[in-house]
Amino acid sequence: MNIKICYKNDIRRSSIEIVLNMEKIFLIFLVTFVYSNPNPTCSKYECGELETDECYRATIDNGRFNYTLQTCSNDKLCDFDSDVYHGKCSKDPPGRLPGEFCTDTKDCLNGKCEQKDGARDKMCKGLDEGKNCTLDEDCDPGLFCSKEEKCKSVVGDGKSCTEAKCGPGLVCDGENCVNILSKKINHSSSVPAACETFYVFNKTCKEGPTLTKKNGEEANEKGPIECHGTRTNCSYHVTNDGDIESECVCGMNGKNKSYCNPGIGEIDFDDVILP
Repeated sequence: MNIKICYKNDIRRSSIEIVLNMEKIFLIFLVTFVYSNPNPTCSKYECGELETDECYRATIDNGRFNYTLQTCSNDKLCDFDSDVYHGKCSKDPPGRLPGEFCTDTKDCLNGKCEQKDGARDKMCKGLDEGKNCTLDEDCDPGLFCSKEEKCKSVVGDGKSCTEAKCGPGLVCDGENCVNILSKKINHSSSVPAACETFYVFNKTCKEGPTLTKKNGEEANEKGPIECHGTRTNCSYHVTNDGDIESECVCGMNGKNKSYCNPGIGEIDFDDVILP
């Protein structure tokens, strides 16, 4: 499978935000990694050369869209809402967060670009501990915006997270912060990210489901399973949840094809989620 990725201006976010939104990230990955329906409506996505200020161009072929994509090269972002058929590199990138490198105050979300004593580079400066805030992004790295709208320090492993947020590499499981992927099988947990298998069943860390068959094909093989003909669903069995069905989804690549979604227990999924 060839996946086309054309992007730039990736804005780094704090480890805390990544941890707290890990499940959302994985869901986004699944949609991007795979795919919509096996009928002829799957669009085609390919990188190519366009005009300097263009980021995408769409054409219609037999009722489906074919997209040509190009990275913006003028420090702008692609405006996907400007036109169905043509995208312009016209949007300003979002301001950088505290702790990110900067060269000028306009680079930063809060308009503060400072160089600490002895530091080689400038960084966006956030609010110090105890200062009034509205969002976590207002505060310096290592701090979060509390319910009292004050910047406070994140807490470490084993500390209570009922009124605080966990530090980098940690996740709030129940009432305490724990290391990501640290809990063994059969240990109690309410958060998949806390389990070494990234799987929770009945509030307990369990082995991830082992898929056996998808539409009669072996599931534990490398690569996505392609949907053929009029097939719109993928049926498979998992050890803890019984039989599950999911719709075929379109691959965001240049093949106009659709595939079965990968899930926990499949090689493609586990290679990304688990260390």
